[in-house]
Amino acid sequence: MKTLLIAYHSQTGRSQSLADAAHKGALLELDVRVDFCAAREVDVERLRVAGAVLWVTPENFGYMSGELKAVFDRTYDAVRDDTAGRSYGLIISCGNDGRGAQTSVERIMLGYGMTAAREALIVRGDITPADVQQAHELGQYMASALAVGLI
Repeated sequence: MKTLLIAYHSQTGRSQSLADAAHKGALLELDVRVDFCAAREVDVERLRVAGAVLWVTPENFGYMSGELKAVFDRTYDAVRDDTAGRSYGLIISCGNDGRGAQTSVERIMLGYGMTAAREALIVRGDITPADVQQAHELGQYMASALAVGLI
């Protein structure tokens, strides 16, 4: 069975609410195992077994969260050959822009050899029910696409 890894970091709870919604959406696909965890829990083995990854991060000072960057720092050399050709998704919670975090994650994903399954979901300002729904749909898409081999 294929595995979708959903990894998040949240300080205020905003990013976690989006990660939770994506997780609920992914769980609708019964043919995929969903590994849902905080970024600090992501290790080499989790990345090796993941058929695809959905990253969820706040934007901090125009960059991804330090916790997400720490994942990349501790796993990059060990798994970049294993992750080549796999897909990822990205959800960013931010005050007003999000593009700095998006650019930084996308650049690192190139090094991992991973490609975006869909355009990043950037949620600016307060989280609305529509934002939660979009995160839910992205999680569902990632799991379903992984199940049928689209990603």
